[in-house]
Amino acid sequence: MNRVRLALCMLSAALCLTGCGYRAPLHKTVIPEAEDPAFGMIRPAYRELAATVAASTGLQPTQGNSVGVIPERMDRLNWMLEQLKLAKQSIYIDMYRYRVDSSGTVIYNILAEKARAGLDVRILLDKGANRTADLKRIRQLQEAGVKVQFFRIPVFVADYIFPYVLTFHRDHRKIVIVDGETACIGGRNLADYYFYDWKDLDVSYTGPAVKQLLQVFQENWDRVAPEDPSVSLKPVNPAIAGLAPPPDVRYYTEKTVQIVPDTPVDEELPLRDAFELALEQATDYFYFQSPYLPPPPSTVQKLKEAALRGVDVRWMVPAKNDVFMQKWMGETLYKGYLQSGIRIFEWTGEMLHNKMYVSDDYLTCLGSSNVDNLSFFLNYEVSSLVYDEEVAKDARNAFLEEEKNCREITMADVEAWDAFRLLRNWFFRIGAGWYS
Repeated sequence: MNRVRLALCMLSAALCLTGCGYRAPLHKTVIPEAEDPAFGMIRPAYRELAATVAASTGLQPTQGNSVGVIPERMDRLNWMLEQLKLAKQSIYIDMYRYRVDSSGTVIYNILAEKARAGLDVRILLDKGANRTADLKRIRQLQEAGVKVQFFRIPVFVADYIFPYVLTFHRDHRKIVIVDGETACIGGRNLADYYFYDWKDLDVSYTGPAVKQLLQVFQENWDRVAPEDPSVSLKPVNPAIAGLAPPPDVRYYTEKTVQIVPDTPVDEELPLRDAFELALEQATDYFYFQSPYLPPPPSTVQKLKEAALRGVDVRWMVPAKNDVFMQKWMGETLYKGYLQSGIRIFEWTGEMLHNKMYVSDDYLTCLGSSNVDNLSFFLNYEVSSLVYDEEVAKDARNAFLEEEKNCREITMADVEAWDAFRLLRNWFFRIGAGWYS
C-alpha cells in the first residue's frame, strides 16, 4: 500500500510540474477604444495588455495609489505588526501557509485580541499547505471570535483530469488587508523562515487598489463560506494609511496599479497573458525572478522570441532550491534559453523566493505568482501590475544590484555537466514534454 501511495504521489508531482497544458489556448488580446478613459493613463504600447487583463478579471487600472515595495524581511514583519495593532474595524488574511512559530505566535495573539475587541477578523488558509498542528492551533482562534476557514486539500491527479472542478485547487495567495486602508500581497507567507531566512519580495498598497483586493478576498471567502456577511469595502482608519513605512521600503505615491487575480476554475489566464503580452511589447529589456517552474510552452516560446529579436532577457533563479526537483527542472531549460540569448543568473545566497518581472522602465509585476504551470493554471493567485517609470527603474536597479550576488550560467557551464547530471535532467525533460 505504501508503494502505491508513493507511486501516486510521484505521478501527481509529475503532472503538476510538467503537465497543465489542457487550459492553455493562445491569449486573445483586447484592443481598447482610443477614448476609453480607463486606459488613457497607460502608455499606448501597454493599453492592449491592460485591456486584456481587465477583460479577464473585471478589474481595470486605478490611479492615485501609494505603493510600498518591501524587499527586507524584518521590514515586512514589523510594518505588518504595526498595522495589525492599529486595526479598528477589520483584518482579512488570505494566506497559503501560516506557521504558529515565534512570529506566527505574535500575529496569532494580535488576531485573538482584535477579535475579542469586536473587530471583523477573518483568516483563510490553504489546508494542503499547512501542518496539522498549525491548523489545529489556528482553529482555536475561533474561540476568540476569529472567523477561520480552510481551503480544500488539492487532489492533483484530479486537477489534471478535471481542471474546472471547484474542489481540487490550491489557494496560493498571500493577502493581508487592514481596515480597508492598506493591503499587502507578495511572496511571503506567515512563517519565521520567510522573515528571518529567505529572500523575498512584497508590496503594500493604499488607495483604490485596496478595494479591488477586498473584492478578491471576498470572492475567495465566498468559495468556502458563502453564508457569511460581506466584508467591508470602505476605508475607516486613516492612521494606518498614514503610517510611515520602514526606511528600506521603496515608497511611491500617485501610481497606476492593476490588480490581477487568477483562478483555476475558468478559461481565463490573466497572469500568463500579462507575462506574454509584456514580452511581446518589450523592446529594451525584460528581467524576471521566479524560483519555481517550468513555464508553459507558449511562455517559453515568448521568452526566446523576445531574446532573439534583441531584447535583453534575464532570469534570476536560486542556485539551491527548497524544492530539489525544481533545480533539475530548471536545468532542462538552460541550454535552450542560452542558445536564444537569454541570460541566466543563479542567486548564491539564501533561498530566493521573489516573484517579480520588470520591463522597459515602465511595467513592474509583483505578487504571489511564479512563472510556472502551477501558478498559471492550477492555483488561486493574485499579483499586481504597476504602470510607472519611477517604480520600474528602481525595480530594474534592484535586480542589477542583486546580480552581484549571482553566478551567471554560460553555455560552457552546461556543456561541462557530467553524464549523471545530463541523464537526470534528461529524465525530467522527458516529463516536461520536450518543450524547451
